[in-house]
Amino acid sequence: MKKKQFNKIQLPMDLSAVTQRDPLEVSSASLGISPQKIETLWQGIEKLYQTGLYPAMALALRKNNQLLLHRVIGHAQGNGPENDELMTIDMKASVTAEKKLMQLDTPICLFSASKCMTSTLIYWLQSLHEFSLHQPIAYYLPEFKSTPSGKVTADQLLNHRAGIPAFPEGLDMRALLDRDVLLKLLTQLRLEWSDNRTGYHATTAGFMLGLLIEAITQKTLVQVVDEVLRKPMGLKYFNYGLAPAFRDQVAFNYPTGDYLELGFERDFRRMLGGRLEDLVGHANQPEFMDAVVPSANFFASSGEVCEFFQMLLDNGQYQGKTILPESCLQTMMQAQDSAKFEFDHVLKFPIRYSGGFMLGRDPIGGWGAYSARAFGHVGLTNNLCWVDANKNIAVSLLTTGNPLLGPHILQLMRWVMQVSIYLK
Repeated sequence: MKKKQFNKIQLPMDLSAVTQRDPLEVSSASLGISPQKIETLWQGIEKLYQTGLYPAMALALRKNNQLLLHRVIGHAQGNGPENDELMTIDMKASVTAEKKLMQLDTPICLFSASKCMTSTLIYWLQSLHEFSLHQPIAYYLPEFKSTPSGKVTADQLLNHRAGIPAFPEGLDMRALLDRDVLLKLLTQLRLEWSDNRTGYHATTAGFMLGLLIEAITQKTLVQVVDEVLRKPMGLKYFNYGLAPAFRDQVAFNYPTGDYLELGFERDFRRMLGGRLEDLVGHANQPEFMDAVVPSANFFASSGEVCEFFQMLLDNGQYQGKTILPESCLQTMMQAQDSAKFEFDHVLKFPIRYSGGFMLGRDPIGGWGAYSARAFGHVGLTNNLCWVDANKNIAVSLLTTGNPLLGPHILQLMRWVMQVSIYLK
């Protein structure tokens, strides 16, 4: 079985030279947490950076709605690994860009963690009694009538039970900018199963949910996010795509690490509809930042994502304002309480899903120890965003390396476990 090696980044001699710390971080002692534990958590991020797999890492962590950690390390642009074999046309400009340090407010693509925002908008719509999660989508999208996918519900899409396949491999992603082309592709998809089994929907289900939101609100997704979330919360980037005025600040993404050419890569390409290096390279292009990909191209800073999750943790409240009605969060939490730990037939391992989120579990789950009340999402490949209601924490770890396999995996799992233990 052949292994393909992705180059690593050039590491600086002095980590402090590529590190920014937010002066608004509070003393952990005021929350009864040892400062040494907080520094151990940050040292864990430094060790991950030193694997050479992450050109940039951005962390925001809140406990009891207090900012405990808000730091970045690395370069937003220009310090990616150079590998001629993997140097796609889309990637060349990103690799050769002038070095630019990460800033605390650098916007980063969340990739699949974008699903959290799309799912939240779906629950917001339901709380306004605008539609039902359990109604076939063809009821709201007449273009889907008489198609197999028209029978699925928003609830099935959110919970990865609709059997929606990925787009055909080799599809020019620029074609998805055209709504007519997108609709034609979606309505032609044949369900891979119809027995309600669990199987991760990487991108296609997100487009369907996005079309639902736009059809019901009669507004674009960008407008809905602006009106419901970004402007009321006073956030800068927080939306699908990235405005041209901010693109000189964006953090570029790079494929890094190791993966197996046989077996694993094939499954990965089938799930996403393309090669990792092509997808990552395209994410750095203006066309991707112009687009709206509901499950994959939300841009925000780590601080913004953490504040969004804190708002969910606070039942829709943010700085004295009601952002989401309490009924929206209640419905979301009720669905999570009944979620089961089941085998995912696409990812090939068991997981708890509910309403567009990946859930934790007791005694150990994806969000650490005793995390049954934790929910969030992973983004391609090491973006981790979650809250834990039992521990009253909100965490946003955004990275620009996109490794699949490598020595970082155990370190990352250990770091998540430390967060769950130190901040219990």
